[in-house]
Amino acid sequence: MYEHILVPTDGSPGSENATKHALELAERFGSTVHALYVESPQRDFQELDGRPNPPSSDEALAKVTDVAERHDVTVETAVEVGAPHERIRAYAEENDIDLIVLGTHARTGVDRYLLGSVTERVIRTVDTPTLVVRLDKSDFVVKTAEQAIDLSVEALREEGYTDISVDEDPYREEPLWVVRADADGESRTVYVDNRSGNTRVLGRRKE
Repeated sequence: MYEHILVPTDGSPGSENATKHALELAERFGSTVHALYVESPQRDFQELDGRPNPPSSDEALAKVTDVAERHDVTVETAVEVGAPHERIRAYAEENDIDLIVLGTHARTGVDRYLLGSVTERVIRTVDTPTLVVRLDKSDFVVKTAEQAIDLSVEALREEGYTDISVDEDPYREEPLWVVRADADGESRTVYVDNRSGNTRVLGRRKE
Protein backbone atom coordinates (compact mmCIF):
# COMPACT_ATOMS: atom_id res chain seq x y z
CA MET A 1 0.00 0.00 0.00
CA TYR A 2 2.83 2.39 0.89
CA GLU A 3 6.16 1.77 -0.83
CA HIS A 4 7.79 5.01 0.28
CA ILE A 5 6.97 6.88 3.50
CA LEU A 6 8.45 10.31 4.24
CA VAL A 7 8.98 11.42 7.83
CA PRO A 8 10.45 14.92 8.21
CA THR A 9 12.37 15.14 11.47
CA ASP A 10 13.99 17.76 13.66
CA GLY A 11 14.77 15.46 16.58
CA SER A 12 12.04 16.94 18.78
CA PRO A 13 9.60 14.70 20.69
CA GLY A 14 6.89 15.55 18.17
CA SER A 15 8.95 14.26 15.26
CA GLU A 16 10.10 11.25 17.30
CA ASN A 17 6.46 10.33 17.87
CA ALA A 18 5.80 10.66 14.12
CA THR A 19 8.88 8.52 13.40
CA LYS A 20 7.52 5.74 15.62
CA HIS A 21 4.25 5.67 13.68
CA ALA A 22 6.01 5.85 10.31
CA LEU A 23 8.25 2.90 11.17
CA GLU A 24 5.33 0.84 12.43
CA LEU A 25 3.55 1.41 9.11
CA ALA A 26 6.71 0.64 7.17
CA GLU A 27 7.19 -2.60 9.08
CA ARG A 28 3.62 -3.61 8.33
CA PHE A 29 3.70 -2.81 4.61
CA GLY A 30 7.37 -3.47 3.82
CA SER A 31 7.94 0.18 3.00
CA THR A 32 11.10 2.26 2.75
CA VAL A 33 11.18 5.21 5.14
CA HIS A 34 12.71 8.48 4.00
CA ALA A 35 13.94 10.60 6.92
CA LEU A 36 14.30 14.23 5.88
CA TYR A 37 15.96 16.97 7.91
CA VAL A 38 15.49 20.50 6.58
CA GLU A 39 17.99 23.19 7.53
CA SER A 40 16.04 26.41 7.87
CA PRO A 41 17.62 29.89 7.79
CA GLN A 42 15.91 30.59 11.14
CA ARG A 43 17.12 27.57 13.13
CA ASP A 44 19.40 29.54 15.47
CA PHE A 45 16.73 30.08 18.11
CA GLN A 46 19.29 30.89 20.81
CA GLU A 47 20.19 34.00 18.86
CA LEU A 48 16.53 34.85 18.21
CA ASP A 49 15.00 34.39 21.66
CA GLY A 50 17.41 32.61 23.98
CA ARG A 51 15.63 29.26 23.71
CA PRO A 52 17.38 25.88 23.34
CA ASN A 53 18.32 24.84 19.82
CA PRO A 54 16.85 21.63 18.37
CA PRO A 55 19.22 18.69 17.72
CA SER A 56 21.58 18.79 14.73
CA SER A 57 20.86 16.94 11.50
CA ASP A 58 23.21 14.11 12.48
CA GLU A 59 21.54 13.71 15.86
CA ALA A 60 17.99 13.88 14.50
CA LEU A 61 18.60 11.42 11.65
CA ALA A 62 20.51 9.05 13.92
CA LYS A 63 17.41 8.76 16.11
CA VAL A 64 15.43 7.56 13.09
CA THR A 65 18.01 5.07 11.85
CA ASP A 66 18.55 3.64 15.34
CA VAL A 67 14.85 2.90 15.79
CA ALA A 68 14.56 1.64 12.19
CA GLU A 69 17.20 -1.01 12.88
CA ARG A 70 15.06 -2.41 15.68
CA HIS A 71 12.08 -2.57 13.32
CA ASP A 72 14.18 -4.01 10.48
CA VAL A 73 13.05 -1.18 8.21
CA THR A 74 15.11 0.31 5.37
CA VAL A 75 15.78 4.03 5.82
CA GLU A 76 17.09 6.63 3.41
CA THR A 77 18.25 9.89 4.98
CA ALA A 78 18.55 13.33 3.44
CA VAL A 79 19.44 16.86 4.52
CA GLU A 80 18.17 19.83 2.53
CA VAL A 81 18.27 23.59 2.98
CA GLY A 82 15.38 25.97 2.50
CA ALA A 83 11.86 26.71 3.65
CA PRO A 84 10.82 23.48 5.41
CA HIS A 85 7.35 23.09 3.92
CA GLU A 86 8.67 23.77 0.41
CA ARG A 87 11.52 21.25 0.72
CA ILE A 88 9.18 18.62 2.18
CA ARG A 89 6.78 19.08 -0.72
CA ALA A 90 9.57 18.97 -3.30
CA TYR A 91 11.15 15.87 -1.76
CA ALA A 92 7.80 14.07 -1.75
CA GLU A 93 7.28 14.85 -5.44
CA GLU A 94 10.83 13.96 -6.50
CA ASN A 95 10.92 10.63 -4.65
CA ASP A 96 7.44 9.25 -5.39
CA ILE A 97 6.42 9.40 -1.74
CA ASP A 98 3.14 7.59 -1.00
CA LEU A 99 2.59 8.97 2.52
CA ILE A 100 4.01 11.83 4.62
CA VAL A 101 3.96 11.36 8.40
CA LEU A 102 4.27 14.61 10.34
CA GLY A 103 4.59 15.34 14.03
CA THR A 104 2.96 18.16 15.92
CA HIS A 105 2.59 19.19 19.55
CA ALA A 106 -0.18 19.16 22.14
CA ARG A 107 -0.60 22.91 22.40
CA THR A 108 -1.67 25.99 20.50
CA GLY A 109 0.28 29.00 19.35
CA VAL A 110 3.39 29.40 17.26
CA ASP A 111 5.71 26.43 17.70
CA ARG A 112 9.45 27.17 17.74
CA TYR A 113 10.34 23.68 16.53
CA LEU A 114 10.43 22.82 12.84
CA LEU A 115 7.50 20.43 12.58
CA GLY A 116 5.14 22.34 14.81
CA SER A 117 5.61 25.50 12.73
CA VAL A 118 5.18 23.99 9.26
CA THR A 119 2.76 21.07 9.58
CA GLU A 120 -0.25 23.17 8.57
CA ARG A 121 1.63 24.61 5.58
CA VAL A 122 2.57 21.13 4.39
CA ILE A 123 -1.01 19.91 4.71
CA ARG A 124 -2.28 22.89 2.70
CA THR A 125 0.24 22.61 -0.13
CA VAL A 126 1.02 18.93 -0.79
CA ASP A 127 -0.96 16.47 -2.89
CA THR A 128 0.59 13.47 -1.14
CA PRO A 129 -1.58 11.80 1.55
CA THR A 130 -0.45 13.09 4.95
CA LEU A 131 -0.78 11.62 8.44
CA VAL A 132 -0.43 14.03 11.37
CA VAL A 133 0.60 12.45 14.67
CA ARG A 134 -0.14 14.56 17.73
CA LEU A 135 2.18 14.55 20.73
CA ASP A 136 0.31 14.02 23.98
CA LYS A 137 1.36 16.05 26.99
CA SER A 138 1.98 12.79 28.83
CA ASP A 139 5.04 12.39 26.58
CA PHE A 140 6.69 15.55 27.91
CA VAL A 141 9.96 14.97 29.74
CA VAL A 142 9.63 17.82 32.26
CA LYS A 143 6.18 17.61 33.84
CA THR A 144 6.55 19.35 37.20
CA ALA A 145 7.94 22.56 38.63
CA GLU A 146 10.26 20.53 40.86
CA GLN A 147 11.84 18.86 37.81
CA ALA A 148 12.28 22.28 36.17
CA ILE A 149 13.98 23.64 39.31
CA ASP A 150 16.35 20.66 39.55
CA LEU A 151 17.38 21.05 35.91
CA SER A 152 17.82 24.80 36.35
CA VAL A 153 20.03 24.38 39.41
CA GLU A 154 22.14 21.86 37.50
CA ALA A 155 22.46 24.27 34.57
CA LEU A 156 23.53 27.11 36.85
CA ARG A 157 26.13 24.88 38.51
CA GLU A 158 27.51 24.06 35.07
CA GLU A 159 27.83 27.84 34.55
CA GLY A 160 30.02 27.98 37.67
CA TYR A 161 27.54 29.18 40.30
CA THR A 162 27.66 27.59 43.76
CA ASP A 163 25.21 29.45 46.02
CA ILE A 164 21.84 28.95 44.27
CA SER A 165 18.30 29.43 45.57
CA VAL A 166 14.85 29.54 43.96
CA ASP A 167 12.47 31.69 46.02
CA GLU A 168 9.50 31.88 43.66
CA ASP A 169 7.54 29.19 41.90
CA PRO A 170 8.50 28.51 38.26
CA TYR A 171 5.80 29.14 35.69
CA ARG A 172 5.17 27.46 32.40
CA GLU A 173 5.20 29.44 29.18
CA GLU A 174 4.50 26.67 26.69
CA PRO A 175 6.65 24.93 25.63
CA LEU A 176 8.95 26.14 28.41
CA TRP A 177 9.29 26.31 32.16
CA VAL A 178 10.67 29.68 33.25
CA VAL A 179 12.72 29.44 36.46
CA ARG A 180 14.02 32.56 38.21
CA ALA A 181 16.87 31.87 40.61
CA ASP A 182 19.41 33.68 42.74
CA ALA A 183 22.87 32.41 41.81
CA ASP A 184 25.88 33.77 43.72
CA GLY A 185 23.98 37.00 44.34
CA GLU A 186 22.90 37.40 40.72
CA SER A 187 19.28 37.17 39.58
CA ARG A 188 19.19 34.64 36.74
CA THR A 189 16.47 33.21 34.51
CA VAL A 190 16.63 29.68 33.13
CA TYR A 191 14.44 28.33 30.32
CA VAL A 192 13.67 24.60 30.59
CA ASP A 193 12.10 22.91 27.57
CA ASN A 194 9.39 20.60 28.92
CA ARG A 195 9.64 18.27 25.93
CA SER A 196 13.36 17.59 26.00
CA GLY A 197 14.70 18.87 29.31
CA ASN A 198 17.14 21.18 27.50
CA THR A 199 18.09 24.29 29.48
CA ARG A 200 19.21 27.79 28.60
CA VAL A 201 20.62 30.24 31.16
CA LEU A 202 19.91 33.81 30.04
CA GLY A 203 22.75 36.29 30.10
CA ARG A 204 26.38 35.81 30.96
CA ARG A 205 27.90 35.21 34.35
CA LYS A 206 29.60 38.28 35.78
CA GLU A 207 33.34 37.81 36.26
